[in-house]
Amino acid sequence: MKRIVTDGRIKKKLILGIVLGMNQLHAVNIVHGDLKPQNILVSNDYIAKITDFGFATLRGKSSSSVASSITSNDDDGEVRGTAGYMAPELLNSSNPPECSIDVYSFGIVLNEIIQEEEPYADQFQNFLGRGPFAAVNHARLGNRPRINATTPSFFKNFIKKCWDTEPRNRPTFKQIFHDLKPSHINLPDSFQL
Repeated sequence: MKRIVTDGRIKKKLILGIVLGMNQLHAVNIVHGDLKPQNILVSNDYIAKITDFGFATLRGKSSSSVASSITSNDDDGEVRGTAGYMAPELLNSSNPPECSIDVYSFGIVLNEIIQEEEPYADQFQNFLGRGPFAAVNHARLGNRPRINATTPSFFKNFIKKCWDTEPRNRPTFKQIFHDLKPSHINLPDSFQL
């Protein structure tokens, strides 16, 4: 999902495709564990497909068969995922991953799609030399990527719900689909931030 999409209708289609794909995974108790734009393929007709299940686990189960994982120097446990998109509770929890970590990542991805900017892009210099988990540690303190001032208020509030500090307060993908389905949101055709 590298190319920049500025058309609001296409953004809406991509967002809903991601939500539908993640809802399907969660319906069969699969936690993706590394939702980010690089793991979302987009067809020529803008259908989003979730890929790269290297960090996927069954909900409530630990996985020792992950091919490539990164281990935090700050924690004794194994931490899986991409730092800018990782739910902060992954750094300090020995519990198996839950669906709420994917919802957190989706909030980061949604913000990135809407404002066309990578997470923490405005804070990158602050993270240099602080290790691979600097962005996650930053999030663990309650900080989140910047939300553009021109982002519609519905999306601002929605993004904040997805990356809520308390995992149990985050919506499910079924709730997200209900809130985001086409009859509930309108993005202008030329939606640009």
